[in-house]
Amino acid sequence: MAMTEIQNLLVLLKNNYNGQMWYGNNFLHVLKGITPEIAFTRPFAGAHNIAELLAHMLAWRQFAIQQIKGNTAFTVEIDSEQDWPVYNQPDAGLWKQLSEELQQTQTELETLLGNAAPTLLEQIVSGTEFNFYVLLHGILHHDVYHLAQITLVKKQLQA
Repeated sequence: MAMTEIQNLLVLLKNNYNGQMWYGNNFLHVLKGITPEIAFTRPFAGAHNIAELLAHMLAWRQFAIQQIKGNTAFTVEIDSEQDWPVYNQPDAGLWKQLSEELQQTQTELETLLGNAAPTLLEQIVSGTEFNFYVLLHGILHHDVYHLAQITLVKKQLQA
């Protein structure tokens, strides 16, 4: 029996976090071994550090979660401090918090999608002109894009 689009999204979301993806390493593999010192170091002036990239990804994951839950008041303003926080000093507590939030958003997205009606994907996301199909595929693409950036920064800093 063919899977629904929500089931397909759920498989991709799970694999991107801790499974096999066609493009390479998943979240947990890439983040493994990143210390707070590495996470908060800029690879070059003007670039985002790993902690900022992860926080940015989390902001948009939280946006998707809140929108699925019906919290239409929750927004993320593009290029705001919420969208792109600035972290200039290593902070082991903050790195732990970001890592835990990644796990929390993963669990919450999996639960929400696992319980979602197929019609969710057709619904327009409040305050936008796109539907949940576009948002959820966008979250996956966004995660993969920034995960690749994290991989490059990690390699550069560990070289």
